[in-house]
Amino acid sequence: MSILQLSPIKSGQVGVQPASYKMLSSDNLSTIMGAGYIKQGTGGQFFNKNDLIEVIYNFGTPTATNVELVVLIDVNGVITLNVDLPGGLGTAAFKSASNNLLPSLSSVNGATVLNHVAKFADTAGTITDGGILGTSASKNASDNASPTVASVSGSIIVGDVAIFSDTLGTIQDGGTLGTSAFKTASNNGSGTVASVDTPIVIGNALQAADVLGTIQDSGFALATACAKSASDNTRNVVSSVVNPTITGNVAKFNDNNGTLIDSGFDATDIQKESQIRSDVAISGIGGTGVGPYSVPVTGMTSAAIVSATLQSSSAPTAAVHECISTTGSFSVVFTVDPGAGSALNWIAILNPQ
Repeated sequence: MSILQLSPIKSGQVGVQPASYKMLSSDNLSTIMGAGYIKQGTGGQFFNKNDLIEVIYNFGTPTATNVELVVLIDVNGVITLNVDLPGGLGTAAFKSASNNLLPSLSSVNGATVLNHVAKFADTAGTITDGGILGTSASKNASDNASPTVASVSGSIIVGDVAIFSDTLGTIQDGGTLGTSAFKTASNNGSGTVASVDTPIVIGNALQAADVLGTIQDSGFALATACAKSASDNTRNVVSSVVNPTITGNVAKFNDNNGTLIDSGFDATDIQKESQIRSDVAISGIGGTGVGPYSVPVTGMTSAAIVSATLQSSSAPTAAVHECISTTGSFSVVFTVDPGAGSALNWIAILNPQ
């Protein structure tokens, strides 16, 4: 024990006024504050609880420091010296300041957690628990008025954009700005989105470039055949059309490749095949005069047009004079009797257009 001096300063009265003493010691403060460092009778003094001792510890060294301690006596009479300041041992007043030139020290507001960082809670220097270093708790929020900050899900790449991954505000890497990762897919239920093989021409139709779904410019404008649905997809070729064309006209082939051109004929001017009847070398004509001779024709009406010629006749000057259409047949009259066994060719348009 290195108590160099222990002397009274002022006498006291138990329960009314504590006595005070002055002590010089070459020991450090933790040794002096150890239980039993001083005992009754040390230096010829007898102590009561709450007596004050002004101590200069580390006396004789460059770190000699003055502190006032209070006498504590337990039930067994063991004396312990403690700090005589509000809050007792461990308060800021007992500690060495990091900079004694500054006028104030920081108080701590609220509970703290070991290894968390500290952050200022006000402009007076009060500090509070700032959370784990690097987490949102120790960061400045972009808007302190908002009740939440965004957590980050998954790995991120510097320069990528951030996108929300849920309704709580969690964000994740959204890919490079302008890429498919940043875009809304036309169908989020699909597992992939289509990449585009550039360059492309605005207005051109697209076509698949591979089985993975990559698309590319077809080289054809949207109005061309490649962008149209074919009437028969089993065919290898669709017909191109040489302009101009007229609505209602009949188309005709312009080459052996299937190219179409306007024929110049209105479709309504062309007689339907179903309305045409004909026959050749019919017998039973002639031998009984110039006629009329009746020729039965299914579907014939009086409006039908009939034309007939002699294919063979025993009378060289005989010719068809007229044909008259009636319901179910037409009659033919000759210039002279063509003779028995004559043969007649005829054609009839049943419903002229």
